[in-house]
Amino acid sequence: DATMAQHGATVERPDGTTYISVGGLPAAIIAGSSLGPSGFPFFASDTGGYRNAPPSKETFIRWFQHTAFSPVMQVGTNTNDLPWAFGKDAVLDQEILDLYRIYARWHLRLFPYLWTYAQRVGADGRPIQRPLGLAHPELESHPSDVYLLGDNLLVAPVIEEGAKSRQVLLPEGTWIDFFDGSTYQGGQAVTIESPLNKIPVLTRAGSLLPTLRPTIASMLPGTGGLMIDAMNDDANPLWVLMTPGDPSEFTLYDGTILKQETATDTIRVERLKGSEFDGGVVIEIAAIGSSPKNVVVDGNVIEQSQSGDMPSTPTWMWKKEKNGTVTVHLMSENSVVEITR
Repeated sequence: DATMAQHGATVERPDGTTYISVGGLPAAIIAGSSLGPSGFPFFASDTGGYRNAPPSKETFIRWFQHTAFSPVMQVGTNTNDLPWAFGKDAVLDQEILDLYRIYARWHLRLFPYLWTYAQRVGADGRPIQRPLGLAHPELESHPSDVYLLGDNLLVAPVIEEGAKSRQVLLPEGTWIDFFDGSTYQGGQAVTIESPLNKIPVLTRAGSLLPTLRPTIASMLPGTGGLMIDAMNDDANPLWVLMTPGDPSEFTLYDGTILKQETATDTIRVERLKGSEFDGGVVIEIAAIGSSPKNVVVDGNVIEQSQSGDMPSTPTWMWKKEKNGTVTVHLMSENSVVEITR
């Protein structure tokens, strides 16, 4: 159903009649988390629901926030609602379109991360979208509406109408807010602020998240003079999102290997090139706190840049966003970066 109703709930239509819901957004989340372990890793619900469409604006936004952080993101209700022509009158709602752009872009950027897990399914059988209780059976409860996307992203969609926060039970360890860099200690339930423009997504401290560069708008080659930045024209540079934490390693589907080690005063990141991501790399480390004392690439101290443009030599930048973020741009020949805090 194109609602946020639970399965079996009584829902009132605009004309005053009622029906028993088969389930809306909560049911879609449960379906994806159930079908993955059952051998169907690429389940996708219609963003916004299908039956009894059109969805409300809130339902549509909360739904595309969820599908952006799921294996498959698609739109389409039985009233053909689209982010740029929404509702029964097919009107442009600029807030919906602006938010959809943000979340659709994140889904696309996560391709290297998600496709790595997709390639692993045949080898290890582990679903891409994993129920929290399956991944962490030691937890005192196993919520049906919280899941892991791969090993490193914990997703807790907002499923209650009007809610501006939600409680999330976290596994042990340190967890970092994907969007603002806030830090939460695991082993307990925490309340995360979730205004309409934000879904609670957390990363494990120390996680390595390989993503596409922010400008990529398509997986297909850019054709017809559209001037679209496309991955299949050039996948480089790989853009790695990470946070300080326990040592970790991530091997991409193309053989690229990423490693990080965090000590009290230093962070060391190593990249070994693969077959597709064989050029430069950008390493973006959030929740680092204050600006680094120095940054060393392959044994050489590099200078801090004040420009946001892609550099022609190794350089680094720091900004206050996301609880302090340092971004290091490496050339294709570089492999190791060491940051002193």
